[in-house]
Amino acid sequence: MLSNSIKSMLVLTIIFTVSACSIAGGNDELWPLTIGSYWIYEIETHMGDAPVLNSLDTTTIEKKITWGGHTWYGEEYDEGGDYHRDAKEGLYNLSINAEYPDGKAELIIEYPIKIGNSQTEADSTTIIIEAIDETVTVPAGKFDGCYLCKMTMPGGMTGSMWMKPGIGMVKMQLKAKQGDMDIRSVQNLKEYHLK
Repeated sequence: MLSNSIKSMLVLTIIFTVSACSIAGGNDELWPLTIGSYWIYEIETHMGDAPVLNSLDTTTIEKKITWGGHTWYGEEYDEGGDYHRDAKEGLYNLSINAEYPDGKAELIIEYPIKIGNSQTEADSTTIIIEAIDETVTVPAGKFDGCYLCKMTMPGGMTGSMWMKPGIGMVKMQLKAKQGDMDIRSVQNLKEYHLK
């Protein structure tokens, strides 16, 4: 049976695939917001040295909505949806769910992106830009010129996320503790298609 920490890690992995990974900078979108684009990720989760879950997750830009006088792009799920829009001042996330049935928008990354920039979201998740020229190799290929974002989340969870301009998130690592047990999850881009 999966522990609450593992369940939380998996939920955060999915949430960050859709929201925090949406960072964009300058004139280059890091996560292209075009209906029909999709990204497939391999996810490996371990408790200590033992693998507890290997799975695939697909993120798709499937819908365009108008909210608050702006156009938003994202995907829906049973309890609502997560949407994004790029603006001059930064990237915004819109959550529509049981907690925010009328929708809640917040700036998640301020432009321009620079090393040391940080942003704290409503749930107390902090994202800090640590590097802007990382090289990452994943099943989908080798990606140069990636942004490295470090994350700290409620409950002591930490993470690293690599974003490639024009592609999106190529890799994410999350770490947490359950008692003395280390829990870690790695998400690697396996395949993507941009419209």
